[in-house]
Amino acid sequence: MKKTLSQKTRRLLALGMPLVSAALVLASCAQAASPTSTEATTTKNTTAATAATTTNTTTTTTTAATVQLVDADEALAILDNKPDALLIDVRTEAEFKSGHIEGALLLPIDQLQAKLSELPKDKATPLVVYCRSGNRSATAAQILLQAGYSQVYDLGGIIDWPYGVVTE
Repeated sequence: MKKTLSQKTRRLLALGMPLVSAALVLASCAQAASPTSTEATTTKNTTAATAATTTNTTTTTTTAATVQLVDADEALAILDNKPDALLIDVRTEAEFKSGHIEGALLLPIDQLQAKLSELPKDKATPLVVYCRSGNRSATAAQILLQAGYSQVYDLGGIIDWPYGVVTE
């Protein structure tokens, strides 16, 4: 079965984000094969009376959080349908002032790690991140995952936003 890369994944690869791109490609391949990871633990117990060996297998299923790439319509649906969802602009203050998506919180990528405490304490809060072209938002999404947030959506760049923006 031949696998094709999405347009956003190809863009990330072309823009020189090999680590993030590789992680996204691996995540999408893993999701296509199986949405969960499984750990199997096998223990063997020998009974002296029968001198037989029996095997007991316990399977534990866990779901790993991954960044979900979304387009503008999907991002709007998340923001409209999940009242606690937060839209985060990771560009610079000057870029933000020149035009940003209404309701966005400015958290520049170079300050994101230090300002994680400003984000909701509930790690299940949906977070939608964007930048100018998609590079910084991919990095920010990984930082948010590492901080424990489980619903991280990467909108990519505002250059792909077909709706209006707010300027200051």
